[in-house]
Amino acid sequence: MSTICLTNGRQVGDYMLPYFVAEINTSHFGKIETAIQMVDEAKKIGVDCVKFQSWSEESLYSESYFRVNPIAKRFIKKFSLNNEELLEIARHCKHIEIGFASTPYSITEVNFLADECNVPFLKVASMDLNNIPFLKYIAEKQL
Repeated sequence: MSTICLTNGRQVGDYMLPYFVAEINTSHFGKIETAIQMVDEAKKIGVDCVKFQSWSEESLYSESYFRVNPIAKRFIKKFSLNNEELLEIARHCKHIEIGFASTPYSITEVNFLADECNVPFLKVASMDLNNIPFLKYIAEKQL
């Protein structure tokens, strides 16, 4: 039987209770009030953890991409949450006893999530599955 222990102490493994993660992503439309309301609803239905996206203009795409796809920059500004908002959500999650996790897209975001938000795990974006230096850095965090 294989098991892992998340940094919040929760054991996850074969033949154990499932660990339910609600993917919130951008469903909050960049509004922290909506994000917190979604967290509260997830808690009510028994979700173990909520997961967000931690991206910004600087971390998600390059300037050359934005030059060709200017609408992408507007999308990011409209739908992303800044670090202060993510930290507020993480603190709210701790207060109501639900896990908070997020997907980072940069080393700065990894550090913020691990050191400030105390996430139980980091979810790696599909586009980073072959980004070996980034994966090694995340692994060094030992989440």
